[in-house]
Amino acid sequence: MAQYPGLLVYVVGPSGVGKDSLLAFARGCLTHRTGQGDICFVRRHITRPAEAGGEDHISLSAEEFSLCAERGDFVLDWESHGLRYGIHRQVLDLLEQGHVAVVNGSRGYAPEAARRISPLLVVEITARRDILRRRLEQRGREQREEVEERLARAAIPLPHLPHHVLVDNSGDLETAGRIFTEIINHARHFAT
Repeated sequence: MAQYPGLLVYVVGPSGVGKDSLLAFARGCLTHRTGQGDICFVRRHITRPAEAGGEDHISLSAEEFSLCAERGDFVLDWESHGLRYGIHRQVLDLLEQGHVAVVNGSRGYAPEAARRISPLLVVEITARRDILRRRLEQRGREQREEVEERLARAAIPLPHLPHHVLVDNSGDLETAGRIFTEIINHARHFAT
């Protein structure tokens, strides 16, 4: 495991829980931070077209992603829901410079991320099952069976990780967004 003077904030949560909304909220609140220890929001590389909506990401074809992975461009990469996701190794430069780097991660990959990078703070976004179901149904991307599969996966707890905090996003975005932003703003305290 590589140790860095910076900190990786690894944000996880089931589909439909509102990670993208909370990340956008926090990014908007924290863009004024400058100097040593900056907070940097890192874009993922995803095998999904840029115009597909959702998070702001770097779109790659499956072939491009495979080539990047083979070259060792990604420090973290995983597959989920038929897509491939990668965090470019440039994030290590941010950590080496003492910055807090915030990434949108995968619940299933969290233990591996914690094995590879330290210090790492896992911020798990949660929501009540009924809220999660409603959000998944409203976005209309999944069939009924897929919604049930996602809800079943959401009920599986993360394995024990040394630095792990929860944010309940069952209510309004403003409330959860302020809590999430404060966690990122003071992330170093949670990871000690």
